Amino acid sequence: MKKLLFTLGLCGVFFLSTVNVSAQTKETRQEKKEVREKRDKTAAIKQAQKNVANIESLNFSFYPNSLEPEFGVSNPLTGMGDYYFTVDKTNFYMNLPYIGRFYVTPMNPENVPINLTCSQFLYSVHSTDGINIQVTIIPSSNDITSLLNDGIRFVFNLNKNTGYAKLVVTSDNRQEMTYTGSFN
Repeated sequence: MKKLLFTLGLCGVFFLSTVNVSAQTKETRQEKKEVREKRDKTAAIKQAQKNVANIESLNFSFYPNSLEPEFGVSNPLTGMGDYYFTVDKTNFYMNLPYIGRFYVTPMNPENVPINLTCSQFLYSVHSTDGINIQVTIIPSSNDITSLLNDGIRFVFNLNKNTGYAKLVVTSDNRQEMTYTGSFN
């Protein structure tokens, strides 16, 4: 009888220690998960702060992955590095495809894409909710050499948290074009 009680007591102690170790393991997993989530949130906040700093200092690049004419269907773009819009405080450079309609006939088929380099431009940065930021860029008429690009205007809608961007290009002699993609 003593052996039976001893064995039952030993099993009870073993069972209690197993339950205690299991509870500690669950707590450790939960703590690790919380630390990982906190680290991810901190990284996202730092990236958002960096995005805002780049936007406000006018130092970012936009890479479109699709384009949509004013009255048309969205078209995906291939060759991610081939199309871009890079802007800094003194210049902007761009190479964007164009599939919309023209209101004047292009003299040269090479003028069809929107390829500009501009050193004189006006810009404004506006945010309504702290997450989405609108940047408007209007190049000086002195830097516009092509009749196709007369009155061209660029309006970016940037999401500082996700890096998602939308660019709407309007011009006096081209149909409006919308590009979606990312910025950094």
